Amino acid sequence: MRLALASFWFALTITMIVVQDVKPPQAPAPQAAPVPVPPAAPKVYKPTEVQGLKLQVAKDQVDMVKMQYQNAMGQLNSTVEAVRKEEGWPDTVLFNMDSMTFVEGPPKAAAVPPTTPAPAKPVEAPKPAPKPKS
Repeated sequence: MRLALASFWFALTITMIVVQDVKPPQAPAPQAAPVPVPPAAPKVYKPTEVQGLKLQVAKDQVDMVKMQYQNAMGQLNSTVEAVRKEEGWPDTVLFNMDSMTFVEGPPKAAAVPPTTPAPAKPVEAPKPAPKPKS
């Protein structure tokens, strides 16, 4: 009997030690939202005064060429429209600037009206029961 009691006591002691070492799972601690760090300002490299003037002249030339290009494209578009009108071609005929030809373009898609949900039917109030005739 003493041996059984000693074995029981030993098993109980071991169980208590194991149970004490096991800790219940804990929820992770809430973390604060990360503070956004502003990006570092990029290092600015400045040309010399003479280099800056050369760059300005080159930029002005590019701006002038852009304006000339836009004017020339406007004149070309006007001429294309005049030819299309003289020939009586539909608006779907497109001008190909690379081959200097006119080609039939894709047909214009029919305008699809926007879909709107059907208005809900008004709910009628229940009609009162007819009064019995006396």
